[in-house]
Formats: sequence, C-alpha cells, structure tokens
Amino acid sequence: MIVSAGSDANQADSLGWINLQPQDYKVFTDYCLQLTPKVVFGIEGGYELNSLTQSLVVTVERCLAMGI
Repeated sequence: MIVSAGSDANQADSLGWINLQPQDYKVFTDYCLQLTPKVVFGIEGGYELNSLTQSLVVTVERCLAMGI
C-alpha cells in the first residue's frame, strides 16, 4: 500500500483547515497496518514543523511497535 501521508491536516497547520491532532495519525497508521504490513508512507505536506514532527513520530512509532 502506498499512502500519501500529508500532515497538513493538523489543526496547527494554517493551510490545511482541518482539525486533526498528531495522535490521530496513530489511528490512521493502525488502519493501514491492519490492511497490510507492506506500507510505504510518502511524506508530503505539513507546514507547521512541530505538529509535522509529532505526526511523523507517531507514525514511525506505530510501525516499529508492529515490527515493521
């Protein structure tokens, strides 16, 4: 699975106008990993660096926790 993992949906990102929190990316990552352990996350978007970093960390942590 190839996922376009844009972090511009974070509430802190003024360009996205969506209200996701960095922890919401954990839920999305879990859904993807339930479908297949073969996932490539293409990081794009995300212009507020703190929330971008937090979202990426959550995504990577979930993959590591699943042994991926």
